[in-house]
Amino acid sequence: MAYQGYNSCDDGDSYDTGTGNDWNNEDNIENASQATYATSAVNANPVEPTEYLVGRDYDFSLPPGATIDGVEVKVSHWTASRYVRDKLVKLWYGAVSADNSIGNDKSTGTDWAMSSDEVFTYGGSADTWGYALTKTIVESNTFGACMVAERHDGALGDKGVRCHYILIKVWYTGEFPPGKFFVYILAMLAGLLVVPQLAPLAVMLAWLIARNQSKGYVESYRYL
Repeated sequence: MAYQGYNSCDDGDSYDTGTGNDWNNEDNIENASQATYATSAVNANPVEPTEYLVGRDYDFSLPPGATIDGVEVKVSHWTASRYVRDKLVKLWYGAVSADNSIGNDKSTGTDWAMSSDEVFTYGGSADTWGYALTKTIVESNTFGACMVAERHDGALGDKGVRCHYILIKVWYTGEFPPGKFFVYILAMLAGLLVVPQLAPLAVMLAWLIARNQSKGYVESYRYL
């Protein structure tokens, strides 16, 4: 199994349901290496969570025939108050003019730490979030993830929340390309003809190289 990520988004945006507090400066989540934030507010009385903060376009480029094994999302957040938590964390696929969140909601209901940046991780290497993810979907410039925050203590007044980034890692398995098969065959023949005693070792090494190249072990740290 191979992976790409964590990648940061090229498009920070929001989806407005009309029932929550707006996000401001959503494009600040596009650069995880900078200390910039998308900001909003939450209120518990009356209940007013944030709107959807959406990161899209993660520049994934998987090898031909790749199948998606899992997706992992990291969200860095901050709050000025206790009793703030995730209300919703989902993947996204589509425009931000409608609710195009997909798959299972991975929010945990765990309270955020107060007055300090904190990172929560959702999903994993074998978790497709209950959705039939494909290479086409994860490579799309409309694929990403979204989050909604809420306050749950019942108190009056808006309290600030902010998000530093929404990062995504994609785990996948690649197919065995025909070109790599010929590498394997040639190495096997070379081992048999040149040094017959080393043929088994040559075959094993060639197979391992071809398999690793076909799976495309790429570690992309775009935000470091």
